Amino acid sequence: MRIHLFLILCLFLISCSDEEGNCFKSYGERVEMVSEVDAFHSINLYDNLPLKISEGINFEITIKHGSNLIDGIDFTVKDSVLTLDNLNKCRWLKNQENTPEISISCPLDILRRIQCYGVGDVSVLDTIRSKQFFIDHWGSVGNTSLLFSGESLHLSHHAGPGSIIARGKTSVLYVYNTSTGYTDASQVESGFLFCTSRTNRTINAGASVRADLKLYGSGDVELCPSPAELNLVEKGSGRVVLCK
Repeated sequence: MRIHLFLILCLFLISCSDEEGNCFKSYGERVEMVSEVDAFHSINLYDNLPLKISEGINFEITIKHGSNLIDGIDFTVKDSVLTLDNLNKCRWLKNQENTPEISISCPLDILRRIQCYGVGDVSVLDTIRSKQFFIDHWGSVGNTSLLFSGESLHLSHHAGPGSIIARGKTSVLYVYNTSTGYTDASQVESGFLFCTSRTNRTINAGASVRADLKLYGSGDVELCPSPAELNLVEKGSGRVVLCK
């Protein structure tokens, strides 16, 4: 038994060697790093990286993290897509309160898409003003909040229990949910709504002119305001709830 434990310990130490990561590095003092990056119109977010986005003239990223770990926060721009990831190893051994803080400033009239793959929350502090904007949760556990003003807004839950909370104004609102995530677009003014629901969660949205709903799951869709025209496909136990 002791031999087995010794072998397991050796394998663990080898996996956390300097060649593989920084398991035994201390956090260090909290420091700040500011970098200008190439122009981008989309963001891919991985791992537990809380992100705040604000209006800016230049494309700039600010990272606050431990001095011994900040170099492990990776950010690259390729084909106008900014990718953010945490390359530090064995993070489960470290204090979870010492999560990195990431802030981005960029022109919000050209931001087109944010794709979330991790557990970090995303907060857009100013109004996104691009013609079209897409938010996609791919297995995301984090919560995304945003304010939008433009022609079309697309809110999609593909997997994961995270939430998307949107406010603002758009001509056309698209909502897609095949996960256990929660979508609240009740504070988005829209003329037209196209919604596909394959979830057990309630979707909150509305439209003034027309709503096209496809309900395949057990989750309800609460419409407020109620549209003048409603086209409905019901193939699940979920129902449409119209506001009074």
